[in-house]
Amino acid sequence: MPKKHFIPQQWEACSDENCIPICNKVYSSDCGNDRVNDVERIVSLIEQQGADIAPSYENWVKLGFALVDGYGENGRDYFMRLSSLHAGCTPEAAESQYDKCLRSGNSGITISTFFHLAKQAEISISIPNGKMAIWQNGNLRDHADKQNNSEISKSPNCQDGNMEISEEKEAVKVQNTKYPYCQNGKTDISAKWIFEEDELPLFPEEVYAHLPPFLDSVMRSAISPSDRDMLLIGAITVLSSTLDKVSGVYDERIVYPNLYLFVSADAGMGKGALTLCRELVAPINTELRTAARLQLADSDSSKEKDMPMLALIIPANSSASAFIKTLADNNGTGLMFETEGDTLSQTLKSDYGNYSDTLRKAFHHEPVSLCRRKDREFLELDCPKLSVVLAGTPGQVRNLIQDSENGLFSRFMFFNIKFERNIRNVFVVTDSKKSKTETFRQLGEQYKELSGKIQREASAYEVSIPPFLHAHFMDHYNQLNNECCEAIGNRMQGVVRRNGLMAFRIMMVLTLVRHLTDECYHPMPEGQSLRLECSDEDYHTSLTIAETMLYHSAYMFRQLEKPSSPASAFNRNDRREILYMMLPDSFTKQEYLAVVRQLEYSESTCNKWIDRYIEENRLRHCGHSKYEKVQRTSPDTLSSTAPP
Repeated sequence: MPKKHFIPQQWEACSDENCIPICNKVYSSDCGNDRVNDVERIVSLIEQQGADIAPSYENWVKLGFALVDGYGENGRDYFMRLSSLHAGCTPEAAESQYDKCLRSGNSGITISTFFHLAKQAEISISIPNGKMAIWQNGNLRDHADKQNNSEISKSPNCQDGNMEISEEKEAVKVQNTKYPYCQNGKTDISAKWIFEEDELPLFPEEVYAHLPPFLDSVMRSAISPSDRDMLLIGAITVLSSTLDKVSGVYDERIVYPNLYLFVSADAGMGKGALTLCRELVAPINTELRTAARLQLADSDSSKEKDMPMLALIIPANSSASAFIKTLADNNGTGLMFETEGDTLSQTLKSDYGNYSDTLRKAFHHEPVSLCRRKDREFLELDCPKLSVVLAGTPGQVRNLIQDSENGLFSRFMFFNIKFERNIRNVFVVTDSKKSKTETFRQLGEQYKELSGKIQREASAYEVSIPPFLHAHFMDHYNQLNNECCEAIGNRMQGVVRRNGLMAFRIMMVLTLVRHLTDECYHPMPEGQSLRLECSDEDYHTSLTIAETMLYHSAYMFRQLEKPSSPASAFNRNDRREILYMMLPDSFTKQEYLAVVRQLEYSESTCNKWIDRYIEENRLRHCGHSKYEKVQRTSPDTLSSTAPP
């Protein structure tokens, strides 16, 4: 699919008619001197090492398109030099291929591919430490790249490596943190919704100020903000599987509280703590399994095959027929809980376990049926009530959901845990009775007692939102939908719509869990439902949680849009250097924004990098929305031309 270039109509607070698009192509062939020098340095390093950065024909073609995207006709010399290192390539073939790349126009391949291929060949794309010479106040000084050591540069307010921030600067920092997408009094929708992984928001503190008492007890075991968020949304999803008698009306349909969750993080980043949430419903699952074993012991062995498989937790590596039968044996209720997402993705790829359609249907409680010729087996579920909790690496997400058009994508809540370089103290607790495992087992027993109230009090529960909040809910999601579609694309509408359903389901869980911990008891006549209205605090808590999860889904949406994008291979320092290389010698904010969009980087992150360039004297602010690169000169050159 050809890539659509973004042309910014608006950056400063000006009307559309006063804003003129800069150009249809971000990278002109008239490149700045610094940018040419940077790429020249990388190409020279490749030649010195004799490295063929595009050994396959496919990569060789991509290299041509990448240089056309970045430099137009001026990239021909680079392509010829790099092609001379390509086995069996003649100058005539290289010339012909580059002509084809120029004529083809927009291929969707960007200059990032060049840097990606160089890095794959172990070529350094960063400016070496101590090699950058700059002029400051008329004097030459060496400037080493500090990015590898710290994101915080020392300033007059920094003492012994500790940052001291004045009250005025701290106020600005807080304001920018709260409204990171607001510039010059005007909101930039794209900057609001497009983030790097390490910028994704966590749940605000007000969420934890109004939780039901039981969930508040669960949160006390958290060791970090991200761990606390993961435990909260994990607990809500797990508990949703036990509330099969709870329903509500949403979009003129009866819905149940069941949720789907995928926690994504690099290996060893703490997502394994999600298994603690499983302990919250383990006693209920154990009770069902014990009942099944007792039935089996009392039955005739010839009827063993027909005995129901009672269980709340259903393994992901089940055959399609076993999965549906287990759901049917448990009145359509179940919880799939897997800490390795590949378990499910591998099962769905097999002939016997392809029940992807069942997962999609179960999210909306649509009927599921199965017919097998062998044993004349016929199974039908009128209203499945399935909850799903998965964890895995970003690669495991892609194995399960290959692209954002996959129907499973919009049915899942995603929570991404950012990478943090540290080793936590693993000996804080050494007594098994005080371990988190034991704590959550006790919480599971406590919840089992609480859930017994559901069976005794009423045959069913109906949860609703107070009528005076209906308009607020619709206004809120209309705004989210408009923002997401404008910033990311119209296909985000399906994600936003289902996020609204998720918010309603979270309200149902919070309302019931709060009701279970209330001392009041409302026994209802047989066959009658107990009506519960969502409290104002649970309403706003649910909306806040759901909106935060929408940010994570928007991030994952962008990752799945181009799963093979080379940008993901770069670390933060690489991306910072690439942005600097691609900026012309002088530019405006409009031009800068276009480059950021072309590289598919986060605007808020790049704003910080622009400030870093200025702090490092690599860039100067030359007036309203105008910037200039500071010309770099090597120390040897300067010493030879300096006056005596």
